[in-house]
Amino acid sequence: MTRHLLALIAATGVLYTLTTGCTQAEDKQALDGVWELESYVLPEHALEISGLLIFKDGHFAMTYNMRAPEGELSARSHSGTYRWDEDRLVFEVHWWVEEVEGVSDIVAPVDDAPLYEYDGEQLRLQFGGGGVQQWRRLPEGARHDSAALTP
Repeated sequence: MTRHLLALIAATGVLYTLTTGCTQAEDKQALDGVWELESYVLPEHALEISGLLIFKDGHFAMTYNMRAPEGELSARSHSGTYRWDEDRLVFEVHWWVEEVEGVSDIVAPVDDAPLYEYDGEQLRLQFGGGGVQQWRRLPEGARHDSAALTP
């Protein structure tokens, strides 16, 4: 009886693993590294953009510069922790500073949970307001042109 029960529990565990994909710990580890922002498209227009996103051990740091079609240069930086929630990547933003449209601001902590698509080398984030960010994993040791957008 005990052997059958253990076999049933083991089979259930295997089935659960196969149907749910990676565990959160494996997912977090899979994202670890440096990502370069390739595009940021808002519902009304695309932005000229340059930025980096770093994932490490369940934490993230993101910084990017953007130029609106009118030529205004803005910048944002966020950091905090993240977790998976089914088809969403939940960013728990603990620190957020920005200069947008010439106004500097420190934003209160917030959670944001964009839909995500991830294939190992590309990460697509779709935010509730309709904005879509496309990120590309940088190879280890690669350099980023931080001067891509300057005033």
